[in-house]
Amino acid sequence: MFRILAVWIGKEKLRDALNLRARITRSTPGGRDVRGRLFAFYDWCAQNDDIPELVTLARTISRWEDEIVAAVLTGVSNARSEALNRIAKLEARQAYSFRNPANQRRRVRTACTRGRSRAPAQAKSRSPLVTGRLPDPG
Repeated sequence: MFRILAVWIGKEKLRDALNLRARITRSTPGGRDVRGRLFAFYDWCAQNDDIPELVTLARTISRWEDEIVAAVLTGVSNARSEALNRIAKLEARQAYSFRNPANQRRRVRTACTRGRSRAPAQAKSRSPLVTGRLPDPG
């Protein structure tokens, strides 16, 4: 039980460093802040070095530390391009039996642009319209 708790705490310490992004905190983080939180993560992993998964995670994060700090400071991510790549590969796999490559390309293009062409749904209000009068009881 302690091992699971130790790994969970390590994960949360890593998330503490990643959650310093300006989009989440609404303030610009400093490189020293991010590296300080990463140091707390490394320290926790060193204290629990009997758990091989934590040691492996700490080594991986250590190798990518400069890139992680840059991503937290700038807020730049390649998530959108990775998502589109996943959609394109999935559609290409599903359209594998098409004999016409142009149709397969059209299907992939349509799937990747599908979300942009729709208008965003408007939020519906759950509260009734306030008129200043009490409802008629019956």
